[in-house]
Amino acid sequence: MRNLTNCLISGQFAALLITQLVLLLNPNIAVTIRNVAGVWMVLAPTYGIAIGIALWLVLILTEAVRGQSLSPAWLSFRVSTWLLMLTLAGGAALAWHNLILVRLYVPAEHRMGLAMSATVLTTAAAILFVLGLFHYSFGRRGIRLSFVFFGLALTTSLIAPFFLLREPPKPETWPRMPLVDNAAPRRLTIIGIEGASMSYLLPAVAEGHLPNFARLLETGASGALKTLYPTESVPVWTSIATGKLPRKHGLKGFYRYRFPFVSVPVSIRPHGLYFQGLDKLGLVQHSAVTSKLLETQPFWVILSRFGVTQGLVRWWGSYPAESIDGFVVTEYFHRLTREKLKPPLPGLTQPPELYKELLSMVIAPEDFGEDTLSRFIDLTIDTPGDHLTLQSALTRALSEDATYHRVGKMLRERYRPDVFAIYYFGLDIVGHYFTRYHQPESFGDVSDSEKQRYSRVIDAYYHHLDTLIGEYLEYRSPEEILVLVSGHGMEPLSLGRRMIEPLKGNPYLSGYHEGSPDGLLIFHGPDIAQGVKVQGASVVDITPTLLYLMGLPLGQDMDGTLLTDVFKEELIHNQPVTFISSYHNFLVEPRGPGDLLDTSSPLDLLPTLQENQR
Repeated sequence: MRNLTNCLISGQFAALLITQLVLLLNPNIAVTIRNVAGVWMVLAPTYGIAIGIALWLVLILTEAVRGQSLSPAWLSFRVSTWLLMLTLAGGAALAWHNLILVRLYVPAEHRMGLAMSATVLTTAAAILFVLGLFHYSFGRRGIRLSFVFFGLALTTSLIAPFFLLREPPKPETWPRMPLVDNAAPRRLTIIGIEGASMSYLLPAVAEGHLPNFARLLETGASGALKTLYPTESVPVWTSIATGKLPRKHGLKGFYRYRFPFVSVPVSIRPHGLYFQGLDKLGLVQHSAVTSKLLETQPFWVILSRFGVTQGLVRWWGSYPAESIDGFVVTEYFHRLTREKLKPPLPGLTQPPELYKELLSMVIAPEDFGEDTLSRFIDLTIDTPGDHLTLQSALTRALSEDATYHRVGKMLRERYRPDVFAIYYFGLDIVGHYFTRYHQPESFGDVSDSEKQRYSRVIDAYYHHLDTLIGEYLEYRSPEEILVLVSGHGMEPLSLGRRMIEPLKGNPYLSGYHEGSPDGLLIFHGPDIAQGVKVQGASVVDITPTLLYLMGLPLGQDMDGTLLTDVFKEELIHNQPVTFISSYHNFLVEPRGPGDLLDTSSPLDLLPTLQENQR
């Protein structure tokens, strides 16, 4: 019991360190006693107790190795020194890990505070390690001085990081001015494909597959597109649409989390902590992010304000649909029929009445029979076990892409927008479920029958997308530029994740993109260089390049730059690059300070937003 008491105390200290990390990663939450207590009271009975038990098991193992009991006091200086050293070392490792991983999500001035906090924890852990070694070698000699260093190390590690936290950032203000309509010099069609990568595309094209992709690569400008880490769909595609990193555009994940008594939601989850578990236990409340939380304008809003007509179909971060010159079908339109929500979600389309007309165009997963499935799956091969989940994943991917393709084609012909953007999600779904069979060498336990049945699903889906690309090439107008973009690729699930995902309810998950390969970028059409390989392009470079193509200035507050390599030289000579300080607040009412505090969202009615892991 005395060992357990010392360990539980150290576990509660660890909960305080995690509380620090949560606040450091979310500088919009003020450091007050109420907010600190609100976060800690959730972490203490969960992570605090779990870490305490883990340390207790370490002590039991230590006693077994030594062959004798430690027999500490109820609050032992000797044992606590080692336990708290391990706790501080773990806290420092977690802080450094998050500093490296989510640096694109945290403003630069606050990253410095996180780095200094990690340094403080590292130094405190080193001090306790030295104290532990000293008393292990020399007993109680110098105990009073040791108490002083021990107290200073713990106090500094607890208090100093809170002083390093700056005031919550204040929203930037920019001069508001009217914008003038600008005639669009050309037309754009932007095709987003989730989960596609140049590392797959190039070998497939070299082998003679994917003829339409091959045409685009040979006569257009193309290259790998650097993604964001950690790679999550909402922040990645919002960065593509805004030219800004998540720390500026504001959509940092699918959900925000509200701790008790803390008025401001947590928008950045510390990587390595399972917030979904806290949510399932009812200790925190989640709320889905929506376009109302955007702190900048996406390209469709900017272009619409300049009189460019728009058509937008299923783009992440577009719900609820904004009023633009054209039409919007948001990324959750297809969920209306599946979830059968009554009343339906508001804001699914723009104009609002459009969604009733589009309901008849929804294609259900059960509409795909064996004739279609046989192009992806070898139905003649029987494999043991229940594979209904795999087949339903494929039909869901096909139905969603087919629905939005049909809707987009109809609306595009009706409205004839200057800029049309559509997004296909199906490849991401099949990548999550069928990577195991496409790359069996990375798993080692895939049977021959499983390989025969499912090995061609991913290849066939790329071919399916190639056919859709062919339609766009066939029906585009002479002045139209085609832009293909993918925010990230897909990679096999790591061994550790293969053990964890079944416990989280995802036994069939075999591909993921948390640290995935880069995506791809292709420009094709008039004024685009032919056969050029673009180097170093990033997801934040897309919007500045699109704005330039439509004759608009680049925002100086954007993180992306103009991809000049994709253009013919005469275009750069004839169309000078211009700049504007920021598009922020132009014809847009400034957001009030309380708007970001609202955690209600119509999307909370949906069972889950990250469908690809169901």
